[in-house]
Amino acid sequence: MTRWLTLCCAVLGTGLLSVSVTNHIAVAEPSSQPDPEPAQRSITPIDLGYQRLANQFAAEQQLDFDHVFSRLCSTALANAERQAGRRLEDEIRAMFGGLWIWSRQQGQPVLQARRDLALHFIAGGAFEGYWDAGTTAALVKERADSRGSARRYDLDDLAATMLGARWMNLATAGRPDQNRRWVELWARRELTLGKSIPPLTFASGSTRTGTAEEIAKVWRAVEEMLVDQ
Repeated sequence: MTRWLTLCCAVLGTGLLSVSVTNHIAVAEPSSQPDPEPAQRSITPIDLGYQRLANQFAAEQQLDFDHVFSRLCSTALANAERQAGRRLEDEIRAMFGGLWIWSRQQGQPVLQARRDLALHFIAGGAFEGYWDAGTTAALVKERADSRGSARRYDLDDLAATMLGARWMNLATAGRPDQNRRWVELWARRELTLGKSIPPLTFASGSTRTGTAEEIAKVWRAVEEMLVDQ
């Protein structure tokens, strides 16, 4: 997955993300400039707070990734409500940043019995939240895999990354009341990773690059899986 981040950053533009030699995202101080452009957004100490909470929920309370995700949504809502100047949209971006750091260090998130699908979901949300590039990252990663040692275009991995991007978009791109309602549904577990995302069974593409029809089919399915309520 570190190779994925390095590759996507090289394609999407340099300086988007710093990956250290110890295989985790390097932490940068938050910018003093308001509402930065996507390429200027950085992983911040708020992300580290969500990383610590994810580890606490998983390691100390023995919660699975599905429940960790719900609990972090509740925390994001509470932080935005109680702390002046903290927007829910920024809390959600930090939540995904924290989940990524956690998954690269202590965490062992699993989605549909697969760790790689959980990592794809988290990374898709992080890329979309910080750089508006979740879907682009999904396409870049699978094309790179099809040309590398894997020699295949994995449509399930593509779907998981797109699902993370789609989730982030529904949580941050609408009106504030729409964004809040979406996150509340997950915090209350009316929607969950386990019951809201059906089994991903797209398997490998018919070609090493994936056809336009196959990719479009995956994206339509992703939109149908996660629908604004």
